[in-house]
This record gives sequence, structure tokens and C-alpha cells, in this order.
Amino acid sequence: MRAITAPTFRRAALAAAALAAALFAAAPAQAQSSCQEDFTRITGKREALIKQLNAATRGGKAKLDPAVACPRLQSLAAVERELVAYMEKNKEWCGIPDDALENARKGSGRTAGIAGQACRVATQMKRARAQAEAQARNGGGGPQVQRLPTGPL
Repeated sequence: MRAITAPTFRRAALAAAALAAALFAAAPAQAQSSCQEDFTRITGKREALIKQLNAATRGGKAKLDPAVACPRLQSLAAVERELVAYMEKNKEWCGIPDDALENARKGSGRTAGIAGQACRVATQMKRARAQAEAQARNGGGGPQVQRLPTGPL
């Protein structure tokens, strides 16, 4: 699995900010206020999760542990799906450009893919750890050596 680093999440946060600016630049004033509030609430949840992931990498200086990342990335993917659903539902009301919606869909897909990778690796690590523990309980788990027969042949 490719290492997940803080710069990846920083770029995502910057993309969200740019998306927010693009969304509300052309929206009517009445819709703009309502849309801005909803969009801010959803992106706030998203940014909080990104901060947690960044903190888990110690500022980008460490690789992200798949066992720690899996639930957080799943939560991030869920928030991004919520954002895309909101954008699809309110596309006309909020004046959301097609390219902004498409970028949000692509970003959500990438996050879901990364979450899937992290969770698969975390599951594999958990299985390997359980096998190692089981082998240790059963006498080391090394290959069983057959004893040669004793006595006359």
C-alpha cells in the first residue's frame, strides 16, 4: 500500500476551499446564505477528519498506520459522500457548477479507494497477528519434525 501522508490531505483541504469559493461566487444571494451554511457544516466535519489523519502522521513525518486510518478514512469517505449528495440535490438552488460537482465526485471516489486499501491492509495485519499468536500458543508453529523410528529395522 502506498503511504498516506499529510500533504495528500492538505491538498484535499485546499481543493475543498477552492470548491467552496467556486460554488458561491455565482449563486443567488438568497440561496447563497443557506447553501453556504450547509456547505460550511459539511466541510467542517470533513476538515476535522483530515486534521485527525494529519495528526496521526505526526505532521507528515510518519506513515499512517492502516489500523488507525481505516475507521477515520471510512468516516471521511462517508462525509464526502454526504457532500456529493448535498451538491447533487441542491445543484440548481445553490448554483453549483458541473465541474465542481464532478471534482467532488472524483475526490470522494479517491477517498473511498484509499479507505478500502487501508481497511484491507488493516484486516491482513490483524489476521497475520492472530496467526502468529496462535502459532506461538501451539508450540512455536514451526514445521513439525517427524521422529525417526527407533529399534531394529
